[in-house]
Amino acid sequence: MHITRVRCTGNPHRKLLTCTRRGARERPAVAAALRELRALAPKAVA
Repeated sequence: MHITRVRCTGNPHRKLLTCTRRGARERPAVAAALRELRALAPKAVA
């Protein structure tokens, strides 16, 4: 999996929502993607 961080100028803000099928969060790939999003989201604005 590869996630790219892009620096933004100004004062950007956003709301990040995820949606999975029931039980999908238990799948290793889905769980890993959600972990990465949780880890990277607070650091996304430089």
